[in-house]
Amino acid sequence: MMMKANQRANVAAQRASTYGEELLGYADATTEAEKGARAAEAALARLGEQVRAALPLVSAARMS
Repeated sequence: MMMKANQRANVAAQRASTYGEELLGYADATTEAEKGARAAEAALARLGEQVRAALPLVSAARMS
């Protein structure tokens, strides 16, 4: 029974360590960083729209 408890404790410690490392990845998650990420996302979405609009023109130019 003690071995089983030690195993569970080790697994729990490993999980806690993993979760702690993952949380460190969010250390820069400030309000400003979030706003910057949202602005970048919006800019990329606009760029994607421009590319989608240009694709038919590119295809037409290739055919002529």
